[in-house]
Amino acid sequence: MKQIDEKTTLSMLEGEGVDCAYEADALRMSIEDEEDVKCFSNDETLIIIQFDEDTDYVTVVPLLNSVDFAEVAETIKSESENENISVLLNVQRLKDKDVGAFTALLGDGYKVDLNIKDFSCVEKVYPDDPDVRLLAAADAEVFNMIVDEEAPNRPPVSRLFDIFVNRGAGKIIGLFADGRVVGYLSFTTMGDYVYVEPASRAKGNALRLAKAYVTYAEQNRSIAYWSNAKNAASERTALDVGMEKTREAVRIRR
Repeated sequence: MKQIDEKTTLSMLEGEGVDCAYEADALRMSIEDEEDVKCFSNDETLIIIQFDEDTDYVTVVPLLNSVDFAEVAETIKSESENENISVLLNVQRLKDKDVGAFTALLGDGYKVDLNIKDFSCVEKVYPDDPDVRLLAAADAEVFNMIVDEEAPNRPPVSRLFDIFVNRGAGKIIGLFADGRVVGYLSFTTMGDYVYVEPASRAKGNALRLAKAYVTYAEQNRSIAYWSNAKNAASERTALDVGMEKTREAVRIRR
């Protein structure tokens, strides 16, 4: 496989459509943050390697429904700089049997440890919900009072608000009850994370946030993208709000 520059890779991903939107968004952010990234391509596959201190994060995007995974695995092993490698494989266009073959080629101990489904929809508008709205800088104090449980790879709410709202890296939609924020949905160019306080769950509140997000996307001429539906509840919310599955991925690591 030949090495290509990040901007060429980004253009290729954008040209592949919505089932590569997550990979395009992640690479766009890496370019903006000037992270250490290498990209490779042939006629069948794109490979993106992001080098971190102790782990190399590899994204593999098949462009066809059949791929020479021997070449892909060899490129990953020869170009990675760390022993620890985490591979995110977009399987939307692949057959199931290819995943096992690719995992075996990576070496002993590698296995699929996470399945991800992404959903999207367009042209959906829901009625205004008086308790749900986009947050502004003035909402910092009330937002920071939310009962937020610790979540892996998720910053504290104060930092999240600063990054997404104050610095403009994304948006946050808040759900209010009795003058408090009891739930929120944060997003960049795609749906990123939904959280509802324990006492406010199982009442349809995640769906209310999702409807507001879908409506916001349609009114701003963008696609509502529900990223990383890792569990049945998240997938059900996406389907209930009128989305369809547009991407499926697996994470492979030791």
